[in-house]
Amino acid sequence: MPFAMASPAKVASLWFPEQQRMIATTVASMSNPFGILIGSALSPIIASSASKMPTMLIIWFIPCAVSTVISTFGVWSSKPPTPPSSSAAEESEPYFAGLKQIIRIKSFRVLLVVLGAGLGLFTTLTTLIEQILCTRGYSDNFAGLCSALMIIFGLVMSVVLGLYVDKTRNFEITAKICFAFAGVFGCGFVAASQFPNIPIVIGVLVSLFGGFGFAFYPICLELGVECTFPVAEATSTGLLVISGQIQGIIYIVLMQIGALPLPFDQMKYQVCSQSKSADGGITPQDFQYSLYGFGGIMAAVAILFLFTFHCEYKRLKMERERQQANQ
Repeated sequence: MPFAMASPAKVASLWFPEQQRMIATTVASMSNPFGILIGSALSPIIASSASKMPTMLIIWFIPCAVSTVISTFGVWSSKPPTPPSSSAAEESEPYFAGLKQIIRIKSFRVLLVVLGAGLGLFTTLTTLIEQILCTRGYSDNFAGLCSALMIIFGLVMSVVLGLYVDKTRNFEITAKICFAFAGVFGCGFVAASQFPNIPIVIGVLVSLFGGFGFAFYPICLELGVECTFPVAEATSTGLLVISGQIQGIIYIVLMQIGALPLPFDQMKYQVCSQSKSADGGITPQDFQYSLYGFGGIMAAVAILFLFTFHCEYKRLKMERERQQANQ
């Protein structure tokens, strides 16, 4: 999985021309959440009882086996015979030399913090959303629907904005708009999650949070390549993904530490004890202050990104210079 998550920008750079790289990165990076969505939706249907679990495992083994065979025996070269762009023909920096170079680039350091925070906060929300919402009377089915809505709207927005960025090359401004709106709707969810009986409002907020948040991810992968060229694409992408994983673990732990016992006067709303978890239910906890921290981190990171991130498109600049020199 780590190798797959670090590969989208590398594959796009080596196999696709300049005007198709963004959408190629988008499709490759969104294949993971799309698979999660399909698996989450179909698994309960296939395994409607414990006795059907082996059947579900066999069914999911089939696409895994097919993809393994295709990737093992169907891919014969790491790059096409003819480079699709002048940057694809360039040799990347050796790994350790590139690693030393990349940490000196201010724009990448900002991106490392910001994209890592975005990935970490999204992971935190999808992990704890059932525990957060059940205290206000929302069922685990509704929490699952919210997670699905985030992914569905994220996939749609990612494709739309991927096509737009491929045509306009407006990486930075599009990424800033996406993160700003994701921050607004994320903070909106923090406020709305404190109230019962507003499922439509919560559904709309998480859908828009997921839409702009997901679209932000592939754009930032391409920005990471642009900022650090000629460092290998997998190096910048890998570091960004690792940052997201580390921050996700930290935020999940902090959210759970900050959760308090649910006040007695709010126990009448909770349905956590009715959740279909393995131990018979979820202990109701008040995530109010943890959610305030969630919103505060998102707002602070959004401000950091909007006012301190400025990227020189090094790869595009080199390609333009080569193109002019060949005319």
